[in-house]
Amino acid sequence: LMLMGIPTVLIGLLPTYESIGYWAAIGLVILRFIQGMAMGGEWGGAVLMAVEHAPEGGKGFWGSLPQASTGGGLMLASIALGLVSLLPEQALFSWGWRLPFLASIILLAVGWYIRVKVPESPDFEKIKQQSEEVKVPAFQVFKNHPKQLITIILARAAENAWFYIASTFT
Repeated sequence: LMLMGIPTVLIGLLPTYESIGYWAAIGLVILRFIQGMAMGGEWGGAVLMAVEHAPEGGKGFWGSLPQASTGGGLMLASIALGLVSLLPEQALFSWGWRLPFLASIILLAVGWYIRVKVPESPDFEKIKQQSEEVKVPAFQVFKNHPKQLITIILARAAENAWFYIASTFT
């Protein structure tokens, strides 16, 4: 959560090209890369959290909400863009574009609060007591389930490609 939210806020605080030259663009690319890496972990964690805390009979519904959040996020981004585009052009290009990134600190605070207040699920606590803790669980996935992992990666890549083609060119 922090690895996703802090770079988002920092994008709004990046110095301009006029002040630090190409380092501004390099900083932007680095922050976006960190966001992308964090998103991969955060999304799966959100689905897991939703499913583990869902009532019996509602796991499918609650587990689908993080998956549906992409559309909601795009809608919020469009609203934010619409609002800042009401600024005069000079203000928009000089500082107005930063406002949505800076405002994301509110979402970061809400998300952090939720994450801190939600206890571990009973399923997780039960598994934790039954087995020894693995230091790097990702290695276990690579080692024990390589075929399934490759299948999931390719399926998600195809899904994402079509999503971005459709959302970019329509």
